[in-house]
Amino acid sequence: MNKFKLNFNYIKKNLNFKNFLKQIYKLEGDKFGGGNMFYKVLFNSFEGDGWAYEALLDDYEEKDENKKFKLKINKYQFDGTLLPNLNSNFKLEQFFDFGTESHYLIYSKLKKNYLYIFCQRESFYSDNPSIYYRNDITNNYVKKVLRKKMNRLKFFEFLMKNDKKDGLFLSHYNCYTSTKGIDYYELYLMGKLK
Repeated sequence: MNKFKLNFNYIKKNLNFKNFLKQIYKLEGDKFGGGNMFYKVLFNSFEGDGWAYEALLDDYEEKDENKKFKLKINKYQFDGTLLPNLNSNFKLEQFFDFGTESHYLIYSKLKKNYLYIFCQRESFYSDNPSIYYRNDITNNYVKKVLRKKMNRLKFFEFLMKNDKKDGLFLSHYNCYTSTKGIDYYELYLMGKLK
């Protein structure tokens, strides 16, 4: 077995895509938490026993030399580009940045459906100045599989409907505001969300 490399091209080349696809289609999580999609990528790119895999996760999470790589992966996860960067069978269709959360739709060319993916970073607005700390991902997983494509407006309405169902609609000030200060809810109310 070759030594595993925490390098995106190496991981992409060694990804068992078929197994990875099966894993992400097993919906997980609820309003209290979920999982980290990149761990599934690592798991399906790695050959070795459970102890070696745990050691790899520790290296990924803890070693200073992997900080820049982890930051890159966290950005891919948050901006919805992880799956399209891994495989051309995925295409980012819709994306919303709500500061500490992002929500996006990924089209799967293989399955001919849309994956609604949720991503969360707890500490983005923290006083900790470290870019690594502020962009650390706590959740990133497929929340729902949808059959139909949604435009930007319909996707936003879908997100608000889910928040209402979970009791989270307008649960905190600026909950639909991006890290760049775009208030999507205000745009929606003014009929300018397109």
